[in-house]
Amino acid sequence: MKHVKTQAAFDKAIEANGVVLVDFYMSWCNPCGKLKPILAEIEKEYAEQQKPLSMITLEIDDIPDMSRKYKVSAVPALFFFVNGKESGKKIVGFKEKPDIVERIDRELKKV
Repeated sequence: MKHVKTQAAFDKAIEANGVVLVDFYMSWCNPCGKLKPILAEIEKEYAEQQKPLSMITLEIDDIPDMSRKYKVSAVPALFFFVNGKESGKKIVGFKEKPDIVERIDRELKKV
């Protein structure tokens, strides 16, 4: 997963073709920490299957305007972008791997 620290890096990352999962998190958030290895595992599995999925992480303190723009009210918060556009779907709070995979697969059907 690529960590972005600037608005420009965020904008460039979400322009990718396919699905981009954005993980909004806080470093002190325990559920956020528990989610990281799950996301890394999913990212690896989808890369091995050559599915058009990329993931980025964004610590809210690095770019506070982003949390306001996307109305992030709790973390972790996973947002999905499909071919450069926000899908309108998100996952807020810690979820287990099957729930995340199900959402990713739904978003991949839009590609």
